[in-house]
Amino acid sequence: MEGFICDSKGYYRPVGAYGGFQLCVLSNKEKWGGGEKAKWEMADFRDFIEDNGLIDVGYVGHPFTWNNRRGGRANVKERLDRALVNERWRVEFESGFLKHLGPGGSDHCPIFLQHKEATRTTKKRFIFDSRWIDNP
Repeated sequence: MEGFICDSKGYYRPVGAYGGFQLCVLSNKEKWGGGEKAKWEMADFRDFIEDNGLIDVGYVGHPFTWNNRRGGRANVKERLDRALVNERWRVEFESGFLKHLGPGGSDHCPIFLQHKEATRTTKKRFIFDSRWIDNP
């Protein structure tokens, strides 16, 4: 992945990957219904994120993005869709977030990655005028 996030001069560029990471929950808190997943089932995906210096953007909205649409106790919901970004992306788009939209006709909820470039504010220069202390 390193070659993917560096340009030809070796500068890191903001990079993000988002969408459905099938069968990839990071913890059992991202799952409702069915049996718990074993830690080893989640380890490869967690290692991939860590090894590549990626950050899960998080989300706003409904906690689960997939639903098997079965009734009763057979119903299972999971957060399979997410946005993973590198540190440079997080700095460039610090107010960026992922929104889980409402369920539609699919077993997956649509997701929307909102990103805006960070606004750079410059400090206004303060100039002290000694006349201020002479005239109370």
